[in-house]
Amino acid sequence: MNELPLLDAIQALHTPLLDSVMAFLTQIGNFGAVWALFACCLFLRRSTRRLGLFMFLALAAEALVCSGILKHAFARPRPFTLVPGFELLIPQPGGSSFPSAHAASSFTALFFLWFSGHPTLRRIAPGAAVLALLISFSRLYFYVHFPTDILAGAVLGGAIGYAAAKLGRSGVSKNF
Repeated sequence: MNELPLLDAIQALHTPLLDSVMAFLTQIGNFGAVWALFACCLFLRRSTRRLGLFMFLALAAEALVCSGILKHAFARPRPFTLVPGFELLIPQPGGSSFPSAHAASSFTALFFLWFSGHPTLRRIAPGAAVLALLISFSRLYFYVHFPTDILAGAVLGGAIGYAAAKLGRSGVSKNF
């Protein structure tokens, strides 16, 4: 399946303002930074400390599986490398394309929030969903991921986030 035509179509959306917004979104998604910061905020509050710990552990597990194992195993080239002369508008990302770590960390956080069982976190999950989708879309916008990279990252992240939320709610986690 050739995914480049879809990425090419997305390139028609570029404007200076949208370039700036998307660059910001991609930047806060680097290394799952926005989500790790959120986990730290949860950890600092006594009432959500355990949730913060489990969210951070989920993000660490996602990073290990996605960037530590799968990216090396698949070693898929990034789309911009397949188009001679393509000029990136953001710094060239390292590593390979599959799966998207930005999508994986975003959906790890989203699914963790949604399934955490905490009423406040569940209420903010829709906002987190919008942010997760925008961060993921920014990677297509900048031609650094294929759509299937994003999809795989979202599925991987969703599974890890869901599992961490369920573990965090289980009786086993009460010892933490």
